[in-house]
Amino acid sequence: FEDPYNLPPEQVARRYQTAVLLWGKGSGKDYLCSILVCYLVYVLLCLRDPQVYLRLAPGEPIDLVNVAYNADQAKKVFFEKLKQRVKRWQWLQDNFNVIEGGRRVNKQKAGRAPVSINDDFIEFPHQIRAWSRHAQNESYEGLNMLVWLMDEASAFLSKLKRENAEAIHQTLKTSAASRFGLRWVGLIISWPRHADDFTMTQHKEAVLNPELGVYADGPASTWEINELTKLEPRVQIREGLEVPASLANDFISDPEGALGRYCCQPPMAREAFIRYPDRLWSSVEVGRAPLFEWEPIVTTREEGDGEVRSYRAIRLTKFRELPKGIKLFAHGDPGLVNDSFSMAFGYAVPAMIMAKTVAADVLEPMQLVQRKLKPDDVSTGRSRSPRPSSSPSSCGAPTRASACKWTSRTSRTPSSSCVSTTRASGIGRRRCAATRSASRPSRSTTGTRPSRFSG
Repeated sequence: FEDPYNLPPEQVARRYQTAVLLWGKGSGKDYLCSILVCYLVYVLLCLRDPQVYLRLAPGEPIDLVNVAYNADQAKKVFFEKLKQRVKRWQWLQDNFNVIEGGRRVNKQKAGRAPVSINDDFIEFPHQIRAWSRHAQNESYEGLNMLVWLMDEASAFLSKLKRENAEAIHQTLKTSAASRFGLRWVGLIISWPRHADDFTMTQHKEAVLNPELGVYADGPASTWEINELTKLEPRVQIREGLEVPASLANDFISDPEGALGRYCCQPPMAREAFIRYPDRLWSSVEVGRAPLFEWEPIVTTREEGDGEVRSYRAIRLTKFRELPKGIKLFAHGDPGLVNDSFSMAFGYAVPAMIMAKTVAADVLEPMQLVQRKLKPDDVSTGRSRSPRPSSSPSSCGAPTRASACKWTSRTSRTPSSSCVSTTRASGIGRRRCAATRSASRPSRSTTGTRPSRFSG
């Protein structure tokens, strides 16, 4: 709290007013915030007259505000931790009379100033108040906020369930700056929910623009901050990722969510349609020619209010020649908030599909007799069939040209027994209906390898 007005401009420019901490879940963020509030209260209580120092009118309150993401978090988590810090604060008990709900917390002495612990705020001498508020209301508006903290800022949602961290940040920052000039301090601390959420954006801006006076720390995993998890044995989830044993189940059951919560490696969007993008990227054939070529352009559009707006867009200039008979599929997705429009293109690559079926489903009765087979015999070999024709009678399974080796099985089994290979030019699966008797109950295939897609 050294007075910045009496410092050279170059020193003021290097000082940090805001800090952004991108830490994983379980790092002790609430505990840290409660300790910081107590420390800042201690600094203020060491001043003879904080109001005079901060250029406030006599009797004006000085507020320290922690904003949580919902009411339960504000009252039952952070404020409870803050109360425990205050009640166990030995320096405070030695110098003040601490009272909670009208009951004495320490040994009271005459002449000492009181510290009152109320339901939703703590009042210290010199009109210093510590508040716990949440993101779903604006009850912190109008407070003299010298210190503000945004706890789990990435989870801030309004009553309409829309992200409102940016709006709250502007309210806190402008309220503090309008009352205290350059003397206020703020802290943003959270683990990220998606790649472009509020905390991630603030962290990126702080790293790219040091002149903003914002200190950035992280991204840091939980076990890099929390001393308890540092000592746990490690479990390898995949190559290059070892996590504490207590968190291994989370990484196995929900790898995408766990990377965001504990490693600060969030998905691209909240509740993304593609939950596991790493699986998608692992299927990409490196070096393959792109499906189409494109160029960036600027397009204009007249909106409903009559205003003509310009948008960044792309023009598809050239499509790669597709194999004969292949259909191209396209899907469009208009964005609700940020994206204007997105499109996905793809087509099915001809692939070999392995399907099992009983012998009677693919062989005529005469063929069964010639091969000395029973209708429910099981195949032990691998069949290879010629490429099926486009006629409706072609089933794509080994028939008269099949070279399967058959062995007799005494027990009747409902499972498949013949392996057939077919070519699929679409997403659907061919069924061996041409040789199936209409009166015979149908048997479904039991093993199918999906086609590979390109797009």
